[in-house]
Amino acid sequence: MRIRRDGPPPAISHNRLREARQAARQLATGRKVERGADGPAALIASVRVRSSLAKHDATLQNIQQARAFTRTADAPLAEVSDNLIELKSLLIQAADSTRAADRGLMQERVNQILDGIDRSTNRARFKDRYLFRPPAPPVDAPEPVGGLFGEAIKLTAGATGPNDWRAVSFTRELEDPVVVAGPVTSNAGEPAMVRIRNVSNTGFEFIVEEFEYQDGVHADETLSFLAMPRGRFNLPGGLTVESGTVTNTISGRRTASFSQPFDSPPLVLTETTSNNNPDAWAERINTVTPAGFQHSGRPQESNNSVAHGAEHTSYIAIGNAGGISAVGGIDARAGVTPDAVQHPAYTIATNVGATDPVVLANMQSNDGGDTAWTRLLGVSADNITVNIQEEQSANAEVNHTTETVGWLVLDRPGVLTLVDPITPKVEPRDSPDLHRFSIGSGAAGEAVLQLGRADTLALGSDVTTNGLADLRAGGTLNLTDGDLELAAAAVDAAIDEVATLRGRIGAFERHVLDATENQIGIATENLSAAESAIADTDYAEATAAWTRSRILDNVADFVQRIRNDENRRVLALLGAVA
Repeated sequence: MRIRRDGPPPAISHNRLREARQAARQLATGRKVERGADGPAALIASVRVRSSLAKHDATLQNIQQARAFTRTADAPLAEVSDNLIELKSLLIQAADSTRAADRGLMQERVNQILDGIDRSTNRARFKDRYLFRPPAPPVDAPEPVGGLFGEAIKLTAGATGPNDWRAVSFTRELEDPVVVAGPVTSNAGEPAMVRIRNVSNTGFEFIVEEFEYQDGVHADETLSFLAMPRGRFNLPGGLTVESGTVTNTISGRRTASFSQPFDSPPLVLTETTSNNNPDAWAERINTVTPAGFQHSGRPQESNNSVAHGAEHTSYIAIGNAGGISAVGGIDARAGVTPDAVQHPAYTIATNVGATDPVVLANMQSNDGGDTAWTRLLGVSADNITVNIQEEQSANAEVNHTTETVGWLVLDRPGVLTLVDPITPKVEPRDSPDLHRFSIGSGAAGEAVLQLGRADTLALGSDVTTNGLADLRAGGTLNLTDGDLELAAAAVDAAIDEVATLRGRIGAFERHVLDATENQIGIATENLSAAESAIADTDYAEATAAWTRSRILDNVADFVQRIRNDENRRVLALLGAVA
């Protein structure tokens, strides 16, 4: 007789133990595929699906950011819309002849409303990004340490013919410079201006330019130039300067935006710095506001119907011009005249006390429509004399209505010193920035929203030259003596423009963001279900496996105990017989 003392075969016991442990782990973690050994193909599929789910989750977060952006953008526009409706009400009241005596008070309120519109739009931003203009915070410059900042240049030159271009070299090389020129002196009485081209780090070319109806020969005149790096700079003494280049045409007035608003309208010096068309033209500034300026080019009057190619306009804008005492280490004064400069000589007290000053000046307004520019008639230690000059291609009349003239006088030519290295440049742009949002994969997943400008220079500009800015005191559409009917049309146009912009924002949120969010939500739900089917624990199956394993273990133990009892009884019986 053979007595067995072993239990179930070892392989069977080990398999039951492994199955029990696997079922217990699945029940504890909720995952049936965590390692390659759990199912190689299933693991690969699960990882791919989870990667897609993570991408969708990140995209949903981007959509939430984009939605916050659009709602932040809509808030100031809603305020602007309310202001425009109030502005329209004031215009209707001012048109009533019985309220003529109240128009002065109404004008004050109009000015306040327009200021509020500019504040709402120009300062609106989402995080560090401006909403209605390109983001470009100013760069704070340290105290002067002797580095190169620019150069003030003064020279004598004329023209021997229509193409007598002259070259100027900087004393020291400038990084990405912007160059403007001052008015031509009046040694010769013929109309003449300066044009610049081929600006580089080492210098530029210029010409004393006459109009086509003239012979192009011009006597020597004294010319002034100012060159400095492109960008925006906060200089010692509270002086803020911005320089840049924009595009100009004669087909209409263009709006140039500063990289960020000045506290008040700055002094703006401009110059044509290209030669895409040989015909002469006069560079004109139409309106200056804290946010930017409007500008255009004028050919000789007899050529007004002739197309002229687009040209580059370089500008230097100086904030708080009335408080200037120095620029780049050179004593200087600056300012803007009242609206009083005409063809007759006009004297400006500069109080520089200079014997060899560098003079820059140009009109800051466009009250007269004829082709015109600023001319320098005389210079003394503490005064300059200017006038507004017109050409005579169409008629001999040269009288011009009153204009404002901005001026900058440095007490001597020379290198401007400030900081080294030059602070980073910021390139202003004519058009508002595009706002891009990543709400998908690749280029197809990029959503773009363009928020046009919404300041007073831009709103209503299709109706009137300077937009709603013309409704300010002294503007052509002011409430006291302006064209109220045209003012009402400009406000109506502005209301439509703001409503259209708000509609564009709403359509972007509804048809792009919301629609994409819904699509991603459906895809996420389906992917989650697929990933769950691949890798999540089937609790019924795992529970059954674990229970089955436990039952088999218990039965095996019970059978083993019975077998052991039988063996002991047999051994006891044999012992008793012996």
